[in-house]
Order: sequence, then structure tokens, then C-alpha cells
Amino acid sequence: MSNNWFEDFLYGRLTDAYKYFGAHLKKNENGEEGVEFVVYAPQAKRINVIGTFNSWSILGSEMEKVDYRGLFKLFVKGVKQYDNYKYHILGVDDIWRDKADPFAFFSDLRPLSNSRVFDIEGFEFDDEDFLKDRNRNFDRPMSIYEMHLGSWLGMQDGRYLSYEEIAPKLIDYIKYHGYTHIEIMPITQYPFDGSWGYQVTGYYSVDSRYGNPKQLMSFTPRPRGLAPLPILCILSMHCIKRESVSSSISFLFTSLPMIMAYAVSMVRVSTNIAGTASTLNGELRTST
Repeated sequence: MSNNWFEDFLYGRLTDAYKYFGAHLKKNENGEEGVEFVVYAPQAKRINVIGTFNSWSILGSEMEKVDYRGLFKLFVKGVKQYDNYKYHILGVDDIWRDKADPFAFFSDLRPLSNSRVFDIEGFEFDDEDFLKDRNRNFDRPMSIYEMHLGSWLGMQDGRYLSYEEIAPKLIDYIKYHGYTHIEIMPITQYPFDGSWGYQVTGYYSVDSRYGNPKQLMSFTPRPRGLAPLPILCILSMHCIKRESVSSSISFLFTSLPMIMAYAVSMVRVSTNIAGTASTLNGELRTST
């Protein structure tokens, strides 16, 4: 494959890095179904993909270094939706470490730290009319309600409510109190409940406490135009220092434009609650 996009990534110009990095379900040149894994690891000597599909064996599934600057990739046939995986990496210090995928779309719920294969394609948004006709609040008052999804209603029957379960209750509450916007505290993956999302381990990974990426996409079931607009908190710091994850300051500063672009596209959340953050015709748009 052509790696022109990789050049843009290294220079901080690539706004859709999630299309290239991570784990993507596809077919190879022989028509066999599986997953293509792509990761940027400039200091790695070797990388193996390990997971439930190969019984976590470190002996096979070695990635090919396709660019001398640290781009690795591998297609593994037979890998499917929800399979767990990690990268088994030999560093410059000759120590092997298992790392989660910094571009994973989905992750295991804490205390586990595995990445999970998930296909984010195919969801049908129906918010085009709303995005076209919305008022961007440049000349109207704003009243913002900041909230944390997990603690707002708390755990019920020993579990957090899902995105779909929270949405109708949240919208009713916000509208009753007259707020125009909802500011949602981070819903990128993080391990410690008490941090409220401020210790990020997966900037592209939707918080699995409340569901998978497509459950987030369908966050609001209400009729178009009847709900407040969302603002999503995205943490540019607070990278957690944890051996099993790949978050790092260097990764963040080379990836922040892509993190923002992907997070914004994920939080279109279908119809009504979409609007404050959205992607329209390939451009990053905000209406705060």
C-alpha cells in the first residue's frame, strides 16, 4: 500500500489516522476474511500480534516493518469482531512488553487492559437535516450542564447503565432545567473509576463501561431537534503511566489532531444530541 498518509501523520497533518492505524476487519488479496493490524512504534525492534485468535502465542503473527521510521503491519485471517488482542513488542532495551493498541476502537473493561476488534463502519446516521438547519448559538445565550455518565445515575444492579439507557433520562432532565448544552466528561477508555475519565489509556476507544462504539453512535433515540447539544471533554494530558498500555506524551503530541478528528466524528451521536461537535463534508465543525 502507498504510505503517503504516513508522511502526513509524521508531520501532524493527517486528520483521519483512525482509517489507517489500529485493527480493521477486511479481506486480503485472496478474499480471506480477517483483520489488518497497523501500528506506529519507532523504537520497536520486533512486534507480534497476540490475542484470543492465536491463544496469546508469542511465537507467531509477527508484524512486518513496512517503513524504516517505525510503521508495522500484519493481516491475520480468521480474526473476528470482539476478539481480544495486544502487541507483543521487543524494545530497544531488548525487553519484551505487551501493549494495548493506541488506536483501538474498543477495549476490555477494567481491570483488564486488552484491546478488542470492533468494526465502526456501517452505522447509518440520520442527522443531515438537523446539521444543515441547526442554529449555532453565536447570538443566543448558553447554559451548559457538565456531567459524568457513570455517576449521574450511579450503578444499578451492579452495573453502569448503557449509553441508550442514559440518553432519554438525561435529555428529559436537561430540558426540564432549561440547559442548552450538555458537557460530557471524558468517555475515552480509562482504568480507574474514581478519575472520572482523566487518566486516558485509549484516545480512540469508547468507554466500555457504557457500551460499544455503535451504542454511543445511537446515544439518543429522541426525535430530531428536541434535545440539547453536546460538548465532549477530550483530555490532552493526564496520560496514564501503565506498562500494559501505549499512551505516552510523545504519542499524544503526534496524534492530537487525529484524536480530535476521530472523537468528533464518533460523537455525532445520530440525531438530536449531535450538533455541537460533528463532522460535515469532511470538515471539522463546532458550534460552541
